[in-house]
Amino acid sequence: MILTNIIQQLNRLKNLLPQFFSSDSNIMILSKIKEVISELRILNNTIIEIGKTSNLTGQQLKALENSAFQVASKYGKSANDYLTGILDMYHAGFHNAEQMSELSILAQSIGSIDKATAHAYLIASNNAYHLKGNIEELSKILDGQNNIAEHTSISMMNIAQATAKSATAASQAGIKLNELSALIAILGSNIQTSGTEIGNHLASLFTNLQNNSTNTSLQKIFQDLNISITEIVNGSENLKTPIQLLKELAETFQMLAIDDPRRTNILSNLGGSSSDTLTTILNHWASYEKMLTLYSTGLGSASKKAEESANHLENSFQRLSNTWTNITKNIAHSDSITFVINAMNHLLSLINHITNCLGTLGTVGFSAAIAGISKFVKNFA
Repeated sequence: MILTNIIQQLNRLKNLLPQFFSSDSNIMILSKIKEVISELRILNNTIIEIGKTSNLTGQQLKALENSAFQVASKYGKSANDYLTGILDMYHAGFHNAEQMSELSILAQSIGSIDKATAHAYLIASNNAYHLKGNIEELSKILDGQNNIAEHTSISMMNIAQATAKSATAASQAGIKLNELSALIAILGSNIQTSGTEIGNHLASLFTNLQNNSTNTSLQKIFQDLNISITEIVNGSENLKTPIQLLKELAETFQMLAIDDPRRTNILSNLGGSSSDTLTTILNHWASYEKMLTLYSTGLGSASKKAEESANHLENSFQRLSNTWTNITKNIAHSDSITFVINAMNHLLSLINHITNCLGTLGTVGFSAAIAGISKFVKNFA
């Protein structure tokens, strides 16, 4: 039984290292046991919810719980971070929820991204570009955008926020994810604003660019600048992509005098409420190709960054906590985690009482605590 084994382990430690078991260390050990009990209860509840949401068997759920510590520790996250991510991804309709959750905690670890933003970012990218949960394709996005963040002044947090807000509009406008990433990078590197604002302004701009075939005002703007909104492809006349139009527009815009009324027309009619966004893109178009190159050469960058991040002090402590919790869980060798949790819940009230009574009893106090817990174990059994 887990309780008996815990007592035995504590007794061994007391006998081997009596000098460490002062009253302060007694309290610290008992406090840590309480923390582990609480964490195991939370993990158990999450596993139960995953079981309700998924089609996983009891054996598969047990294997998932066992693997959670190892997967989470790779990124300096808690096992429950990983498991709640799996639950969220099942709720979002993903059949490969485990892989999606791991990708999410990878994103969280490389960019100090909160869980909600990481989930929204991955789900929006997946849905907008119809990736069907393809981990390889989603990983490419994360790698490319992380590499941009590593070499420019925009943060991965802002990139994630902007992508989540603009991916759908970009996809509908025929803008690829690497192109969207480059535009986000141009804006984030040159203006001080949140990723959410960048994403909203880009979504508005993409909508305006899509209207050029029916909006006569926009058509006149392009005509006045000697820019055709169409091109001949395989003998057919097709609308140019938004990226093509922005490129040609940037080349012309930068040659116009500051007081040229055509500049005002471009910004007010095409930019609309996002005129500052359009101005920044057009004035800094020269860096667009550089951003595309950074995106394309980022393969593996996210995993490398995550490895570095996992070695930071705070994340190292989280890995240590995972190890302690996992070892405590494994002591039981029990087929019923519910039984273990119920038993430890009973023990928790006793530990609370002992902790309050220890005072300055020192080693004697620890021995009394062990004796009390041992008596409880025998009575419980």
